Amino acid sequence: MNGQYIRGQSAVENSRHRAARLPMGPRLWQTSPRMDLAPLCVPVEIAALRGDLRCFRLAVGVGESGLRLRSPLPEEMCGPPLRLHLVLPPPTGELARLFAEEWDGSLRLFARGVEEVVDPGTVHERKLWQLLRFQKLDAEMLEKLQRYVTLRSEDET
Repeated sequence: MNGQYIRGQSAVENSRHRAARLPMGPRLWQTSPRMDLAPLCVPVEIAALRGDLRCFRLAVGVGESGLRLRSPLPEEMCGPPLRLHLVLPPPTGELARLFAEEWDGSLRLFARGVEEVVDPGTVHERKLWQLLRFQKLDAEMLEKLQRYVTLRSEDET
């Protein structure tokens, strides 16, 4: 069975992680280490803090502490600090209708990749870097992310 776990985590935490790509409740995903992610589908510009390395990935989940990417980071971007730029869509259909012109979902953040291990203990074992954990969030940005996740997860309840 394809399993995914993060080194150093308990079996229970790792079993939650295997389900990280499936909705947990109506509109919220959970990962391990603990990260509640609201579903999302937007491009993210990812650049190394130092140097010229840059790539684009699709974000499929966002939370107050990080992002889940659809595909892994390139190997050379797995360790260093990263700069992210993405634009969050309005969290609900009602907000999209009411504030289409005024909505500002632009985010510029710092992050680091989080190593995940897929198929542990098998010949297919490999590391993936699909989680990004935010670094140096100020209070305003943290509040913006918390509010977004809350509205997004309550949209269909």
